[in-house]
Amino acid sequence: MSKRAIILGFLALAAVATAVFFLREPDPQAVLRQAAKNLLAEKTFHVDLSATVVGVPKELESGVVANATGVDIAVRMDVDRTDPMRQASVSMFELSQGLTSGGQAKLVGEARRKDGVHYLKLQTMEGVQGVDADRIVGVWMKAGRPFVDLLLASGSPEPALDAAEFEMMKKSLQTVDLFTVVETLPKETVAGAKSFHYAVEMNMEVVSALMLKRRELSLGRELTSEDVLVVTGELMQWNRPVGEIWVDAKTRKFKQLTLGTSLGLDGKSGAAAGTLVFSDEGKPVRVDAPEAEDVEKVLGPLFEKRLSLAGDRERDRSSSAPETSTSPLALLPGAQVQSTDTDHDGLVDAQEAFYGADAWNPDTDGDGYADGLEVEKGMNPVGPGPLFGFGL
Repeated sequence: MSKRAIILGFLALAAVATAVFFLREPDPQAVLRQAAKNLLAEKTFHVDLSATVVGVPKELESGVVANATGVDIAVRMDVDRTDPMRQASVSMFELSQGLTSGGQAKLVGEARRKDGVHYLKLQTMEGVQGVDADRIVGVWMKAGRPFVDLLLASGSPEPALDAAEFEMMKKSLQTVDLFTVVETLPKETVAGAKSFHYAVEMNMEVVSALMLKRRELSLGRELTSEDVLVVTGELMQWNRPVGEIWVDAKTRKFKQLTLGTSLGLDGKSGAAAGTLVFSDEGKPVRVDAPEAEDVEKVLGPLFEKRLSLAGDRERDRSSSAPETSTSPLALLPGAQVQSTDTDHDGLVDAQEAFYGADAWNPDTDGDGYADGLEVEKGMNPVGPGPLFGFGL
């Protein structure tokens, strides 16, 4: 064989190898991981959110969704994270819900965030009983923390993270996969960009680990069994969301995310579905701080009662309801209907199911330690290692 033939053969093999390299599909998990890192690194972007919650279980009721048959949410938001500790944003929102008492409640308005101050102006407020709409609609209000914290009847929020804690949380997010690809779907064009398309499910074990890490950082101490119960109690309602993700094949940036899940405890079911659309990455965001009055001054006595979208939450409370326990279990949503601990190991049966433990065996992994004790100490009740095994 001539030298020329050998060279041509090598060139042909190189061409085939190059074509195979560029034509082969990338690892889906690697694509999602890179998209997540790109999003964390992005300073400015736009998000469109639309979501629907149907058949809200009583355990999930709050000041925003009290007595609701369903809630529709639409938010358009420009986000500026140039200074991650003092993020700025401008958003337009619309929340509407059908009420079990008949009729509909609706809130439409604008929210801004700048220099650590949150601003809110309602443009429409309908179906809110006991609230003077004329006093609130069209008035800019300001507060030192998100208005959702003021609306929800869920107690005081966790303290905000400082700069060092924020960076630790960001690094934790970069080391885990929030979504697991269950199927690679045909590529699609989204907003003019050819995009990878995957069917996914949310990794709730990772979500749990991140929430526990966030709580540990914000509280500045080691987590207790009560902390673990609170976090897992919040997550047990949501099961495992599934959906689809689109990632720009060229830039490896998220284009769209759609998720849905079933909700509920003790046979009371519901469903939630939502779509996030990302765009305008890298474009400047202008946030003006409007002239505003303190929310306490505008709402007056109503502020102490917390503004309720439905407004008739109090009427549904029975004056003869039994007093609730102050034990850690009482912190769980729907705790009264989930108090059964069949094997007396310190975890109620619903928690056993959440962790994958055996509700009929007090020591599922047979290591000599009760399942409840292992969870309390942050260890895995169904095998070796820490609770969720992600080293966060």
